[in-house]
Amino acid sequence: INREGEIYLNDNPSTLKTLKSDLMALLQNTKDKAIHLKGEQDMPYKYFVEVMDIAKRAGAEHINVVHERENTP
Repeated sequence: INREGEIYLNDNPSTLKTLKSDLMALLQNTKDKAIHLKGEQDMPYKYFVEVMDIAKRAGAEHINVVHERENTP
């Protein structure tokens, strides 16, 4: 999820309207029903919560939050 609220599934664009069906299609081919959710650092939190809610309704049993470490000199 980027700061503008654009959503990507495996580098393919999705929208809040199509996310549930897009995720359902992806999850039906996985054993563990897990997704990895990553958002840009300055992304509004509401997008993150909305996507997590949709993922649960799509059948995701595990939502792994992915973060990047800050580069420190």
